Amino acid sequence: MTTPTRIPALLRIGLALVLALLLSTPTAALAASPTPSPTPSGPNQSRCTAHGGVWVIVDLPEATMAAGCATSPRNGQDALEQIGVTTTSTSKGLICELQGRPLDSCSKYKGFNKKTGEYWGYWHRDSPQAGWTYSKKGATNYQPQPGTIEGWRWGAKVQPRWRTEPMAAPAMPPHKAGPLPILITLGVIVVGAVAFWIWRRRTAGPRAAEETVGRRR
Repeated sequence: MTTPTRIPALLRIGLALVLALLLSTPTAALAASPTPSPTPSGPNQSRCTAHGGVWVIVDLPEATMAAGCATSPRNGQDALEQIGVTTTSTSKGLICELQGRPLDSCSKYKGFNKKTGEYWGYWHRDSPQAGWTYSKKGATNYQPQPGTIEGWRWGAKVQPRWRTEPMAAPAMPPHKAGPLPILITLGVIVVGAVAFWIWRRRTAGPRAAEETVGRRR
């Protein structure tokens, strides 16, 4: 009776890594499926600020991207997330993308386009009647006060447009997976294949010998 040959540790590790990378690396089909856009809801600017809320406007060069009311936000980043805007920051804490826009700004510009001088500018208004004031603090270090307005604008220190009606953030755009995860996955697959080939070579000899002994018996 033959004893089952155990799979070598290298092969088991390789297979586990392949499975982990396949589960963690986004495929082209998943990356091309954007998140559904939320339905616009909530009060307008006058109702929001009159009841102690914080009105938030996010503005792109071509048009306003989102607007809504945040309730008692902990900081500027929390105010953005309350109106449905996803924030992405660099390792230094600089917001480089809002709701995935501008596309690939984090990887291309690290939040600041040196050629055009564009970045996500952060602005405040003490009241609807006041003018915009450029923020002296980052989004995580500033706490908006009740009845005030927060503004974000991608540009070379350009003030946001004014908007009084709520506007839902668009769906997140698809981001292409970089070459590194793909190369890592292929490398792990190659390692696993080599380990499997070595295992088969090592077990082929004993199995053949056992089969020969069995025929002689």
